[in-house]
Amino acid sequence: MSRIRSKNTKPELALRKAVYAQGGRFRVHVGDLPGRPDLANKRARVSVFVDGCFWHGCRRHFRVPRTRSRFWKEKIDRNRSTRDRVLRSYGKDWQVIEIFECRLREDLAGEARRVASALL
Repeated sequence: MSRIRSKNTKPELALRKAVYAQGGRFRVHVGDLPGRPDLANKRARVSVFVDGCFWHGCRRHFRVPRTRSRFWKEKIDRNRSTRDRVLRSYGKDWQVIEIFECRLREDLAGEARRVASALL
């Protein structure tokens, strides 16, 4: 697990490139915001998280592995609860966008438009 990237993943880089091309401006991995969002704009009060389907338990794609299934189920449940707590920690005046990697594979341009319009 130590080799799994937490920053600058392929889906995240693809989204950043597409949003920037549409005029969206942002900072990456902002340390003073809850959960260190992948993209953030404090002035626009927008925070974007790009989540992997396996690590964050995508409802459509996550399947518990056959080996050590109890460990993995508990781990993914902890990841989900942590992400829920982080998302709730943002106030009502913040727009928090959570995007699973499968959505980026299906409709990168649409998700980029959604994020860019929130940033503008």
